Amino acid sequence: GTILALGGLAGDVEMACGGTLSHAAAAGRTVVVVPLCSDEMDPTGSALQASKTACRLLGLRLVVDEAALNDPKRRDAVIGKAVADLRPDVVYIPSMGDNHPARREAFRVAKAATAGVATVLAYQTATTRIDYQPTHFVDVTDQMATKLEALSHFQMASGGRPDLTPELAQAYARYWGRHERFGQVEAFKVIQGVI
Repeated sequence: GTILALGGLAGDVEMACGGTLSHAAAAGRTVVVVPLCSDEMDPTGSALQASKTACRLLGLRLVVDEAALNDPKRRDAVIGKAVADLRPDVVYIPSMGDNHPARREAFRVAKAATAGVATVLAYQTATTRIDYQPTHFVDVTDQMATKLEALSHFQMASGGRPDLTPELAQAYARYWGRHERFGQVEAFKVIQGVI
């Protein structure tokens, strides 16, 4: 089946679940990444360019609807169509408890559009609230080198995104690793379905 990963901002998906998705893509699954909102701190769209390179490195398909990035009605339609067309069996979305408005909006849109999806998993971003309690852990030790290389492209983009540094990804992976024999781990909260 297809996997759909929705990001509030460009780079969210690569940072939060790049290893998990890269592993799935390498195993032959189709993985589609859709950023949903524009970043007011990135008027030139350099993060979207970095995301194209990062997704290519990770083996993921990036789909961007530029018009939907600033239009909530169109955003709802784009996600509804993506879910209807791709019929994903797994969807990754930002955590409900996020302090960034774009990520909260992505959660809202995604939650409404994924009612019929078998499994929905929420991921952590740099602005996820401290009460985030993941329930599913994926060891991505074998994918970390590629993930870190993918994230390095966001640092080359104008200004660099402090929430997408390879160092932060490494810190998250080691922190959550305590749940999986101290490997390097990506952590998710199961919103619906069973893993």
